[in-house]
Amino acid sequence: MMIKEKNINNPFINLVNYKMMAAKEAQYAEQFADMKNEPKRLEYFLSLRGINFIDDTKAQSINAIWYSLESMHCPVTLIAKDIDDLQELLKLKQLLMLKVKGIVFLTPKRKYIKLLRPMVGAIHFSKTMDEAVSWAYKNTESDDAVLFCAGVKVDVDKESRIFQEAVRKL
Repeated sequence: MMIKEKNINNPFINLVNYKMMAAKEAQYAEQFADMKNEPKRLEYFLSLRGINFIDDTKAQSINAIWYSLESMHCPVTLIAKDIDDLQELLKLKQLLMLKVKGIVFLTPKRKYIKLLRPMVGAIHFSKTMDEAVSWAYKNTESDDAVLFCAGVKVDVDKESRIFQEAVRKL
């Protein structure tokens, strides 16, 4: 329903518009209520010391990582693997500043550090998943989350298994 500018302050028109929008929201909620999460897509794995470990191995693009971060409702330590394109990563600038307390890169490339330093509190580079998970655990507070996003060209099942095994070792 389109509200003409002259009717914007009309309480009756506003009430009708509100009711219509509420009905649509309820309809959408009902339609999506029985949907199940796709495995390894924002999948809650384990909670330790109040820190939630989220396996998002299927987040294999900047757009997918954007969606993951947008979906988080608490501060995040991001474990990122194989993000090669710096320009793509900079598209996440606002979300990084808003939601990410720290990033652990599973890559030897340190080209990101100068650009990301002002956006994120802590940046760490790890060679192994065990080291990345351990660092994230030590640098994340209770009620926060550790989010693992794999990069492109990875075996999703293998990377998920490696992440989950590293978390279990804590």
